[in-house]
Amino acid sequence: MSKDKHKVRNWSEYNKGLEQRGNINIWIPSDLVETWQLTYSEQSIRTKGGQEIYSDAAILFCLTVRYVYKLPYRNNRGFISSLIKLKQLCLPVPSYSQVCKRSKTLDFMQLIGDSKKVTDIAIDSTGLKVYGEG
Repeated sequence: MSKDKHKVRNWSEYNKGLEQRGNINIWIPSDLVETWQLTYSEQSIRTKGGQEIYSDAAILFCLTVRYVYKLPYRNNRGFISSLIKLKQLCLPVPSYSQVCKRSKTLDFMQLIGDSKKVTDIAIDSTGLKVYGEG
C-alpha cells in the first residue's frame, strides 16, 4: 500500500494548524482563592491532625496539569507555581508528596476518562472540569 501524499498549498494555514496542536487553555477564575484551601473546620473533620489543607479541586488541578504535560511530581509543583505567579495570585502550592498521597484517594483517571488529548482545564467553585477534543 502506498501512502497518499497531499501537497500543502496554504502554508500559513498549515503552520497555524501545527501551532494549535500545542495549544492548551487553563482557565483559573478569580474566586479560586476561596476554593483552593479547605477551611479550618473542614480540615479537622477530614483528617487526623489537620494535615490536609488543600481542597480536592486543588489536588485534581495539579494532577491534571501533571497528566497533560507528563511531568514528574517535583517538576509539576514548579509549573503550578509559575501558573499561580502568572495569574498574580497569592496561593500556596501543594508539595509533590501531598499531591502524590492524595492522588491515591481521589479517582483521577475516572475524571479524565478516555480523552487522550486534553485541550481545556477549567477549575471553579463547583470543581474541576476537563475537556478533550470535540
